[in-house]
Amino acid sequence: MQQAYDWPGGPTGALWTEVLGRAVSEAARWGEPVVQYGPAGVLCWAAPLMHNAQLRGAIVAGIAESVLFPTGINEPIFDTRRACVDLLDRVEAANLTNAALLQHRRDEAQREQHRAYALHAFKREASTDLRRVYLRQEPELLAAIRRGDRGAARIVLNHILVIVFGAAGERFDLLKSFSMELVATVCRTAVEAGARPEQVLGENYTALQQLAEIEDIETLSPWLCDLLERVMDTIAHHPDSAATMLVNRALQHMREQMSGPLGRDDVAAAVHVSPAHFSRLFRRVTGQSFSQTLRSMRLDEAARLLVQTDRPVGRIAAETGFVDAAHFTKSFQRHTGQSPTAYRQARQKASVEHE
Repeated sequence: MQQAYDWPGGPTGALWTEVLGRAVSEAARWGEPVVQYGPAGVLCWAAPLMHNAQLRGAIVAGIAESVLFPTGINEPIFDTRRACVDLLDRVEAANLTNAALLQHRRDEAQREQHRAYALHAFKREASTDLRRVYLRQEPELLAAIRRGDRGAARIVLNHILVIVFGAAGERFDLLKSFSMELVATVCRTAVEAGARPEQVLGENYTALQQLAEIEDIETLSPWLCDLLERVMDTIAHHPDSAATMLVNRALQHMREQMSGPLGRDDVAAAVHVSPAHFSRLFRRVTGQSFSQTLRSMRLDEAARLLVQTDRPVGRIAAETGFVDAAHFTKSFQRHTGQSPTAYRQARQKASVEHE
């Protein structure tokens, strides 16, 4: 911390005992320090000291509110959240606490938070139609699977399960039907993302066998989460294949849409990845930037049309995505070393001579 603080008369007394005890118990409960408001306007937080899973004590830090927020300044003089993290990092680095247990509790707290958000969203949902609720969430889950984003896929699946299970109520038959569809969709998407088909097919077959034996919601929900983890593993083991397949889909989309306005963000959206991630994958797989590849693709198609059709140069320019014929001519000459007209004449002459 930037400034030490003298505790008023020492942190003693019943009220201080209550405040510090709460700081310690909250830190142990959530896996991280939580700022507490104490006597005399002191803000404090604690990092639990643990032996195995037993809480033995804590290291406590604090600062006066008047010091943290000087008169006339609305922003704190330092980041208390960062200070909490630093304190816990120091305790964990010194092996004075159970870091694995605290991480587990942080993960549990995060999952509970996502469940709360999902329940809140469900309460606001006017329709309880199971299929409509699921289809509204499905694209986000499949997009996360395609890009191999395990963390995002977990969050979305958890959100889907809370909402869909709530919508289904006691209709377990509906939940199993939904689960069978979800298994098939997730496995198919994994193959699209680059997982080996034979491996995913085996996973799908095993999953359907297991699903048939599940008879309660308490078993079904964690089983679906575990299935997602296994499917994501099949993608993670073949990252290069996944990237290649994604870029191949992007290239196909570019070929189909090259005649109109087409930007990197449009193609990234079509293959369900962020623009920045798409750029990195595209360059890694093709060795070129998106704009370089699209320009070459358009010019190669223009060259084909010049030789195989008798369409005017201006029309060919428009059909291959060039809105300015003059710009097309200049780009084509740089690409082939000849103007479009000279290129056409030379290729047609060579074709006649060959015949």
